[in-house]
Amino acid sequence: MLVNYAYLIEMMPLEYRNLVGTFSHSIDKVVILSSICYFKYVGHDWKVLVNWGLLFSSIGLFISLFLPDSPQFHYDNQDYDQARV
Repeated sequence: MLVNYAYLIEMMPLEYRNLVGTFSHSIDKVVILSSICYFKYVGHDWKVLVNWGLLFSSIGLFISLFLPDSPQFHYDNQDYDQARV
């Protein structure tokens, strides 16, 4: 997930980077808090939650294999022609 987050922030206009970064980290914390509430009040079967997490992580990993390189990556590696494309 860190690769997707870094790619998202690099492609975001400067004025929206803080807002999107805050929103992304907030969603992560909401997932953690909701899983804590689930185990405290609803059920104790952790395998269901792990299976859902594995499913969504696998989808994210599969999608990240097809992401193109960011312009910032090409610029840092001094490949200016590819960064302009």
